[in-house]
Amino acid sequence: MRALTAKQVTDKGLTVEKSDGKLSESLELVSKRTGELQPVTGYDLGENQTFQAGVGWSYNTGAAHWHPDLDNYPYATAKQYIEGAVTGPEFGSFYRRIERAVEVTVQANPELRQAALLDAVSPRLSKEWMPVASVHPDLQAEIGVQTNQVLLSQDTLAKQLINRTGQPVTFNHYRQIQQAINTASTVIRTARNLVFYHQVENQLYRLALKRTRSGEIFLVSYHPAREGTRTTDMKKGEVLRGGE
Repeated sequence: MRALTAKQVTDKGLTVEKSDGKLSESLELVSKRTGELQPVTGYDLGENQTFQAGVGWSYNTGAAHWHPDLDNYPYATAKQYIEGAVTGPEFGSFYRRIERAVEVTVQANPELRQAALLDAVSPRLSKEWMPVASVHPDLQAEIGVQTNQVLLSQDTLAKQLINRTGQPVTFNHYRQIQQAINTASTVIRTARNLVFYHQVENQLYRLALKRTRSGEIFLVSYHPAREGTRTTDMKKGEVLRGGE
């Protein structure tokens, strides 16, 4: 595959067309042994003809986002970058690609539930992640980290979409993770995670972050919670904020 300049298009006598209304998606068999299906994009050529790329080529490389190493930038700069990424189309593209991967997997495997569904969707995921919140220097000192960003992996988002069916955690909730961290009434350090509890109207939410061995911080869960769950976490962990 090769990009062409406007002059090359003219010299070759090619016609540039818009793809509006001409793209479609279908499931194609990848493995006869496992029965695995993968979504493949098709382009309508007219006269009942459709061009389809191979499964391995049915992918928009422009949808995979590059991010600078924000730990090399001052907190204010990193915060501004993350706010722009989360509130702009970048996060929307990231979220909807994973949401679509889950939807296609569910449609192809209606008999599967939770863990089995995650295994089935995994081949459609990559190691790509998105920064979804910044870590203020005061919080860095409080929890003993140097990174200034909270990351959301494709795997975690897929797991959340699969496990949280019917629960009020939506696209917009993920855009408010920064607010959830900043306004948390209770912050608890457990054996495995750093847990934030915050309230939206009459609903309590639990947000959990995990520090990796390399010092990165990943969002691992975000869901509605009960007061009893917060009480249990406070008894088992170290209360860093809101222990009065």
